[in-house]
Amino acid sequence: MTPKPDRKEGFIIFAFARSGSTTLHHILNLHPEINMAFEPFNKGMSMEGKGYYFEVKDEKSLYQVLGKIYSKHQGIKHLNNQLSEKHNKLMLKRNYKIIFLWRKNYLQKTISHIISRNAKVWFNERERIFQHKFAPLQVEEVHTYLNIYKDRLNNYYGYLTDNQIDFFPLTYEELYDPALPVSQKLDKINEVFEYLGYGKVTEKAVIKQAESYLDPENSKLNNELTYFKIPNIVEIEKIIGSKENGHLFVPGFKKPRHYNLRAFWIGFSMMTSALIRDLGQLAHRVAGNVGVFLKKHSPILYHFLKNKM
Repeated sequence: MTPKPDRKEGFIIFAFARSGSTTLHHILNLHPEINMAFEPFNKGMSMEGKGYYFEVKDEKSLYQVLGKIYSKHQGIKHLNNQLSEKHNKLMLKRNYKIIFLWRKNYLQKTISHIISRNAKVWFNERERIFQHKFAPLQVEEVHTYLNIYKDRLNNYYGYLTDNQIDFFPLTYEELYDPALPVSQKLDKINEVFEYLGYGKVTEKAVIKQAESYLDPENSKLNNELTYFKIPNIVEIEKIIGSKENGHLFVPGFKKPRHYNLRAFWIGFSMMTSALIRDLGQLAHRVAGNVGVFLKKHSPILYHFLKNKM
């Protein structure tokens, strides 16, 4: 077994898309000793003005980039499709501590991925999914995506075990299954902290924030209601859903009556909340700009108003 590194050498959340890695990243960042880098090899993002993906050319440059990242961060959140298979495996054998995060329900993972791709929504903006008009899915397309996921999962899991690389296996279901009590989910989070070499989280404020992240209403992007945005989703479930692939719906689940009205109302409510939030932020910026203007051009009026507020 590869020796466990000191925690200062860093750790990786090595995950697959739609497996809850963003929420796990937020939760681990709650620990006072942890500052994580978020997807530093994502081509669509940049950290500190650096496009790290484009700096990786070979093994040497990969390790140089990782050295830069870990000089400022204790861990990184990384998705398997953000680097080549070769570079992923070079990173995994680097003796970092690895949280290997995956989703046991292949079908839910696949449909969630397709929904996000089609609606171009990857984070918790469920109102945009309800506003998007989806076309029926091709069964062959779903099969293709599902099998690609299974092959990649088995490939990387096999690489870790075959090379006796130490890692912490963690599933989406262990953290986000709504049937599990939150206390059990928090115990699993503390297992992760202990594996990484950090103490358990005991501060009430931190625990409360972690519980909020673990609440599906706050962090889960897709559920039965968003699945029904796909016109032929029942057909997809009947053809592909199985014990091996998983199911989209719990036994006995039926499409809610007045679903279209309910989906519209959820989308409208979320959109209204986002609008109110944005207007509040705009008002705050406008007030700040007015204050700067008065302070510069009319300091007497500025100090008069400031003392009155």
